[in-house]
Amino acid sequence: MDYLTSKFYLFLSNNAFLRRIINFLRAFSLRIKYYKLFAPKGDKCMVLMIDGKLRHGGLADRLYGILNTYAYCKKNDLVFKLLFCSPFDLSLLLQPNSYDWKSFKLSYSLFNTSLKVRTGEEYAFRGFHLRRQTHIYSNGHNLKQLNAIYSSNYSYGMLYNELFKPSNQLQRQIDAITNSLGNNYVAVCFRFQNLLGDFSERNYKELDDVEKNMLLDLCERAINKLLTKHIDILVTSDSITCLNKLSKQKRIHVFPGRVVHLDFSNNEPLSVYEKSFLDFYLLGNASLVYNIYGHGLRRSGFPAFAAEILGSKFISLDIDKYLLNVN
Repeated sequence: MDYLTSKFYLFLSNNAFLRRIINFLRAFSLRIKYYKLFAPKGDKCMVLMIDGKLRHGGLADRLYGILNTYAYCKKNDLVFKLLFCSPFDLSLLLQPNSYDWKSFKLSYSLFNTSLKVRTGEEYAFRGFHLRRQTHIYSNGHNLKQLNAIYSSNYSYGMLYNELFKPSNQLQRQIDAITNSLGNNYVAVCFRFQNLLGDFSERNYKELDDVEKNMLLDLCERAINKLLTKHIDILVTSDSITCLNKLSKQKRIHVFPGRVVHLDFSNNEPLSVYEKSFLDFYLLGNASLVYNIYGHGLRRSGFPAFAAEILGSKFISLDIDKYLLNVN
């Protein structure tokens, strides 16, 4: 079943026409289920919807969708708003910075709203005619295309900093941890998904105990090699098992907490979701970020995105080639 599921998602990702058909059907289903004939009117604006009614992807995918939609609105003089309420209220962790994306009156009127589902589409903003209020579901990485179409030069870092700043509580935690790390730490990110059996995301394969130990040993060897040229290393991972193992080493900094995938984690305490944002800012504030992949470890968009937003240098390392000194 895992093989068939992965093949289906691969086929879907490579078939733009089929993806549009599926998104059209999703939009139709949402309109029937949640929108009303006589619902009150709302403010005229474009609302990026992250409400749990569809799968939105992980944190990086959601932020990409937010920033691309904001860029489109910015270029077309449209009012941008954000509804991020699933699986937590984003405003508890991120506050509006120089642009107010939070204050608006939401409407579910059939007559006074339009609804667009553009999840996974290469260019999410085709066929837009803004009515009183437009709702869009999108997690596309479309900024390069948008800049080309509109001859703009937006960057994700600029857009993010216009929209967001950490909440007071989150900022206090970032400051406390950053002060303990100093100004010249590097960061390493490992993305296991469910290889170690401690991260729920679809039905990804779990390794047997022997394979788990072999993979963890490889990760430890890679860290030890990095320690020969870096004084302090912050390690982040979606695996608490990995973090617990590496935390026993000197000059390795690990900040405890469970990490979850936002599409597969309802009703968790806010502190669980907060851990992802702490990791995001700690990665982005590092002088250098490594994403170690290979041997089952996945390339991750999360550390690359954090580095791009906050201005860190980013390097991807193939663990096998790195340990064998292959360039």
